[in-house]
Amino acid sequence: MMKQLKKVFVLLLLSVFIIKITPLAVPAHAQANATSLVKVLMEPTYTYVDIEGLGRDELILVGNGEKYGYINNKGEEVIPLVFSGARQFSESFAAVTKGNGWGVIDTRGNVAVPFEYDELYPFKEGLVRARKGNKWGYVNSKGDAIIQFEYDELCSYGFNEDGLTRANKSGKWGVIDTKGNVIVPFVYDELYFLSKDINKDAKNAGKNTGTDAGNGRLVLVKKGNRMGIVDTEGNIIVPCEYYNLDFTNYFREGFARAQKDGKWGFIDAECNVVVPFEYDSLGNFSEGLANALKNGKWGFIDKEGNVVVAFEYDELGDFEDGLAKAKKGDKWGYVDKKGNEVIACEYNLPGNFRDGLAIAKKDKNRGVIDTKGSVIVPFEYSSIGDYKDGMAKASKGSYPDNEKWGYINKEGDTVIPFDYEYLYDFDEGIARAKIGEKWGCINKEGNLIVPCEFDNLSAFDGGACSSPQR
Repeated sequence: MMKQLKKVFVLLLLSVFIIKITPLAVPAHAQANATSLVKVLMEPTYTYVDIEGLGRDELILVGNGEKYGYINNKGEEVIPLVFSGARQFSESFAAVTKGNGWGVIDTRGNVAVPFEYDELYPFKEGLVRARKGNKWGYVNSKGDAIIQFEYDELCSYGFNEDGLTRANKSGKWGVIDTKGNVIVPFVYDELYFLSKDINKDAKNAGKNTGTDAGNGRLVLVKKGNRMGIVDTEGNIIVPCEYYNLDFTNYFREGFARAQKDGKWGFIDAECNVVVPFEYDSLGNFSEGLANALKNGKWGFIDKEGNVVVAFEYDELGDFEDGLAKAKKGDKWGYVDKKGNEVIACEYNLPGNFRDGLAIAKKDKNRGVIDTKGSVIVPFEYSSIGDYKDGMAKASKGSYPDNEKWGYINKEGDTVIPFDYEYLYDFDEGIARAKIGEKWGCINKEGNLIVPCEFDNLSAFDGGACSSPQR
């Protein structure tokens, strides 16, 4: 477990706890409006604080560099620091060790599961993943073995929302439920659950073609060097005959990318080939078109395999807002769905269009253009981040000598001055800000709400963050 070498503060953001502060060496605009909404919850006592625990109704794991214990949300020590290793509390239980095996304790420090395991992990749905020797199983909070210790490996994420998990037995992968029942047989060399969104897309694709594809939870499987798809009801959705399947975008816009005999094509939910296997590479469908590589050049095809944008580009991106990035030589521009080069290839690095705007790089600087190629934000910035809530962090100057960070709006107006050595994105309405070598926080009005006096600050989580000693 990672140990921090410096003492840790824990800060809590409060809407009612306000102290006027006028820190030294801060920008004039921030100094004039400086207000602290921060309360020190815990003076520097521990070298490690599990900041994630502050956002949960559980005891918080802390350490002093050698031993670990637990405190409550008031900073009071509830379970002494006597453990050489410990994990987060989950479902009112935590796995701990004193160096002679792992066990489980409750919120009073009482032993619930004896110290007889080689590894234990946090509880989930009343079960804890455990290892004895080189075999894995699951036990409950009483130490009863619910799933026997007969597996070579169990998925580190535990059981999913359907109560299923991946397991390996004698070198083969399958799926079991929380009672140890085998749901997918142990016959595969690799096996992965597909996401709920992919599952939904596949079901919709199946309905559109009149097939039952997508019943149960979809699982990507591999036998030898061939991939396929099965579900948790025993159906083979896609047979293991493809060298590659794009499982991250399975049935995006109704089709799935697949590779066979070294070439790429598209199949539908019935495994019919809808775009032949003749391409060296394929992108996913976006707004009805997919970019494809053939004979060293990229173009766009439709869902019938018709060429819509000629194969004359060195790279192509996906369509967004009706435009796709296109590269000729070492310069980028944008094409529309008819193959018209709407914005000339004159940029060093283009961004994707979102809400009609794209961040682009020309020569050494970045700016923002619209879908007609008009410059909305001038090319005078070293860096521009993504827009969120109408604002984007940006920098001027060059790192590390004279780079300064601030925030701009979509019109290019400066909304937070370029006075900072670095700024993070806003999270929970707060952005971490660096002045000189010290860190603090600002709000979206640019007011300093945490003085820049900390060596570092973690991201806020549930209104709290941790920091090394000032």
